[in-house]
Amino acid sequence: EMMAKENERSILRKESLSEAYFYCHTDITIPYDELGGLYGVKADGKKVPIIEKGRFVLKGCEELNEPFLQQ
Repeated sequence: EMMAKENERSILRKESLSEAYFYCHTDITIPYDELGGLYGVKADGKKVPIIEKGRFVLKGCEELNEPFLQQ
């Protein structure tokens, strides 16, 4: 399980973006077939599935699975 959490640096974005961010981008690549699931979490705690079993399942994202069908 991997989760993004607020920390002492990220909370600064509410008051001073220049102190909150380093303006540095890091790419992380995880093969879709190794991804069990990717979920958003609503304020009420409800999980919203985005990717399950390596495929996009969020409504409106079906087209993103097409390259996998061509393999």
